[in-house]
Amino acid sequence: MILAMAALPLMGAVGMSVDYAAAVRTQANLQAALDGGVLAGAEMRAHAINYNDQMATGVRTAVVNYVNAQFRSADQLPNITANIDSAGTVSADATAQVRNNLGGLFGAPYFTVRAHSQATFGAGQAEVALVFDTTASMEGIKMATAQAAAISLVDTLFSAPNAAKNVRMALAPFDVYVNVGVEYRGASWLTNTSDTSTTSYKCETKYPDAVYGPPKTTTKTCYRDGAPYSCTSTHRDTISKGKPVEVCGPHTSSYKWKGCVGSRNYPLDLSDVVSSAQPVPGVGGSCASPIVRLTSDATAIRTAIAGLKTDEETYIAPGLLWGWRLLSPNAPFGDGKVLSTGAKKTLVLMTDGFNTHSPDYPKHDDKDTAMANKLTAETCANIKTAGIAIYTIAFQVTDSTIKNVLASCASSTVNYFDANSSDELKAAFARIGSSLTAIRLAR
Repeated sequence: MILAMAALPLMGAVGMSVDYAAAVRTQANLQAALDGGVLAGAEMRAHAINYNDQMATGVRTAVVNYVNAQFRSADQLPNITANIDSAGTVSADATAQVRNNLGGLFGAPYFTVRAHSQATFGAGQAEVALVFDTTASMEGIKMATAQAAAISLVDTLFSAPNAAKNVRMALAPFDVYVNVGVEYRGASWLTNTSDTSTTSYKCETKYPDAVYGPPKTTTKTCYRDGAPYSCTSTHRDTISKGKPVEVCGPHTSSYKWKGCVGSRNYPLDLSDVVSSAQPVPGVGGSCASPIVRLTSDATAIRTAIAGLKTDEETYIAPGLLWGWRLLSPNAPFGDGKVLSTGAKKTLVLMTDGFNTHSPDYPKHDDKDTAMANKLTAETCANIKTAGIAIYTIAFQVTDSTIKNVLASCASSTVNYFDANSSDELKAAFARIGSSLTAIRLAR
């Protein structure tokens, strides 16, 4: 008698445990079905042209139908509530009653399981910096193809729901130098930005009576941004210099700042933080088109990309660095949101060649490729440590060393693209756009 009485609660406990385990499995199945349902709804929203009541009703119906078709673990169809907002987020809640086989004998005939899921379409809160190679080797069809592909990325990002509020882009063209824009002339975080002209009295020796032989043309191999090409040069042999004559007079040297900036001494050339205490040096000469700070104006970004010009040699690290500074919440610009706000920061680097120049501080006149590669890799590492995702595109690059640097620079193997043709370049930008605006589970 005592044994029988003791067995009853034991059997009840065992029965409840069995029923609970079954309920847990059912809840997992319901959650999986609901996740699939909101993804199906978000997929429908992604292909809809506009957000309206008819579209929203269709999305809600798609969620319910998907869950009902997939979920068959309960005694009855689940109760589902689905909604979609104008930003493209699909949310759904579901409950289902699971019959208790043994627990019902003890006053619990059903166990209620619940699931919640949310999927979103679009880039969300996104800040994207496009670091764009405008060196001489990009001239012609390569540049036109890259511009079109980059503009298509802009179109993809800004066609996402609520993009005008959520998406901001920046542009950092580069060659040997980066151009921050002449509007920052005199800024406290810059030095050497004033135009100057100095006149001094100098003498030099000339040979006005020199006699030269006939012109001779020589064919040789020249290099432009590391790429070889056949070129010719013409010279005349000197037969007689004649009598030297000293010519004296005023000599004027001019410096004109066109927005180009060099590098602070290592390791400051690897930091996004700029201040009046540690300013960036301006340098003379010409450089790439000016940067464009983070903006939600898609037209401004498209126009800037379309207007890019090609010239000069390659030094990749400064392009990366200024792309980072455009995304950073720190000075000199401070446009980027802090990561704690939930903003997703992404840097996209496209280049067609290897580093032909390196810094001699503050200029970039040295040609130590190994040093430039090292600084490029270190800059990438610092950017990733700052919480910024990096995509890299090698466009018709033949140098295996820089390919390895670019592959390691990317945040993952799938973030690196080795584009050997125009079609592959377009596909790379398209895949990046799809990745940044992917349909994904939010919770």
